[in-house]
Amino acid sequence: MAPAIKLAGFLVLLALIFAGAHAAGARLGPVDTGHSRVQYSGGSGGAPGMGGMNMGGMNMGGSP
Repeated sequence: MAPAIKLAGFLVLLALIFAGAHAAGARLGPVDTGHSRVQYSGGSGGAPGMGGMNMGGMNMGGSP
């Protein structure tokens, strides 16, 4: 099959995907993050949202 035909088919498929996504977005309405259910628990420092993750098994001192 010629590369031009493959490219044209890909562009048609891409247009169909975007049209479907646009139609789905129009049907579902706007998306906002105002009612997010994610809750971050406090922890022992670290980056926000890490929840005090413990990297066990790290012995940094002592006898070999």
